[in-house]
Amino acid sequence: PPLNAAAITTLIDRWRPETHSFHLRTGEMTVTLQDIAMITGLHIEGN
Repeated sequence: PPLNAAAITTLIDRWRPETHSFHLRTGEMTVTLQDIAMITGLHIEGN
C-alpha cells in the first residue's frame, strides 16, 4: 500500500519508548498487534 511519509515521520517523532506508546495532542495512543494485523492485512496465529 502507498505510505504517507509525513504521517510516518510524525508518528516516529511522537513515539515514547519508555511507555511504548505515541504521545499525541489528543492523548496517548498504544498500537496493538491486532491493530497492525488489521492495517496490514496479515493474519495472526498463535501467541
